[in-house]
Amino acid sequence: MKKVLFISSLFALGLLSCAKNIPYSHEVENKYGLTEDTLKHLQFYLVHDVILNSIDDNNSKDTELDENGNIVVKEEVNKDRILIKSGTRGVFVKRINPNQIAVSFETDDKYLIFGATTQRGKYIIQADEWKPSGEGIVTYGGKKYKLSKTSSVAYVTVKLKKIKKMNASQHIAKGRKV
Repeated sequence: MKKVLFISSLFALGLLSCAKNIPYSHEVENKYGLTEDTLKHLQFYLVHDVILNSIDDNNSKDTELDENGNIVVKEEVNKDRILIKSGTRGVFVKRINPNQIAVSFETDDKYLIFGATTQRGKYIIQADEWKPSGEGIVTYGGKKYKLSKTSSVAYVTVKLKKIKKMNASQHIAKGRKV
């Protein structure tokens, strides 16, 4: 019986001290009084992989003749692909407008924009432009990238840890004599 009680106590203690990830939203910002200064110290986490494929490819094509009189076409294609995995930590860089924030997963000049259209809505990835195919165009580190269709559902979360402190006192009444 003591062993069961001890294990139950450990389990309950573990539940009380765990932090849980919650989607970042205006509601969270207002409820916990988050300002631009406090956002700089808040750890963000990415939910869903983000895949960026470069648009501004540095392609080169060169045509020449070889020693046998054949036309030789040399083509070089340079593609840049960036993968930001789900669970990657990010930091607040700046507020774009009241509904959008920039979060960096690498350096401050390489950030993605997240925002919401409603008060309770989670901050999802924003694109400079959305294509009818569901792909988006984003600027990342000063370069244009194509945001994969599956990345369009990515959003950011923050950890919420609730610590409940209870002060209790016990008093035993001694009674009174007549």
